[in-house]
Amino acid sequence: HTFSAGSYLAYLTVTDNSGAMTTANVQINVSSPSTASTQVKVLSWNVSFGQGTDGVTNWNRIATWIANINPDLVGLCEMPPSEIGTLVSLLNQKTGRSWSSHFVAKFPGYEYEGNLILTKHSFVSTSSRFLSYERSVAQATVNIGGKNVNFFATHLDHTSSSLRYQQVTELTSFASNFSQPRIVVGDFNAGPDLSEAIQMAGTYYDSWVEAMNIGTAVAYPDNPVYLHTRTRRGRIDYVFYSRSAGNMFMKSAQIPDTRDFSNTNVVIRLGTADDSHVRPSDHNLMIAVIEIR
Repeated sequence: HTFSAGSYLAYLTVTDNSGAMTTANVQINVSSPSTASTQVKVLSWNVSFGQGTDGVTNWNRIATWIANINPDLVGLCEMPPSEIGTLVSLLNQKTGRSWSSHFVAKFPGYEYEGNLILTKHSFVSTSSRFLSYERSVAQATVNIGGKNVNFFATHLDHTSSSLRYQQVTELTSFASNFSQPRIVVGDFNAGPDLSEAIQMAGTYYDSWVEAMNIGTAVAYPDNPVYLHTRTRRGRIDYVFYSRSAGNMFMKSAQIPDTRDFSNTNVVIRLGTADDSHVRPSDHNLMIAVIEIR
């Protein structure tokens, strides 16, 4: 159904073969068409405490990759709070821009790591939510090209699909309190065929899948383009954007080759054929470009 500008409550009613019936609804907010558009480059990366697959902690190479990509919004997980100042300072030096940061610990009182949002644009506001089972989500409203974007960064449980399903329920409930457009990134620790990823994809587009559908998903040759393209041993790192926004359009997605071909001292192996050279983290980063009209 095509909606004109305005706010609507859309209903879906389902009746089974026994005559049982249930109804669900969703709020749909449609903005007036605008000729102005903004392209937002988003980076999602589990930086693994800054440790490369050579076993060396090196924030300079993490910062170099971020600076070279030049994203508008960055969501990092497994980020030690003690190293945020170092990373931001390096980014400022490498880009000549002043980067802002917003951090939330993995769970209340935890001092060792959590989720970090970085942006070269202005924060309008920031917030956070602690999820069940010692996980969290960082939120920031960022003004990009005159448009406010609500951005979320998270890292879900690594042990159990059922725990992640509960965390996704809480994450999407929290995010629904913020206006469109909304972008959610992070390490979900779940392949796209698992229930929690499917649950997330019910209200958010999976940018990799959408880019595949339009032929603009790109990965390096050792990591062929398909549904389970690796961001670690399989695809668990995501950039999601809201299905109900109406003014968000996928442009491209990329998993670049972060290996250093001058360094073969790999001591942390993923167990895949592309383990031949050192990466700055044991996760590949993911980039998505989304147009907001």
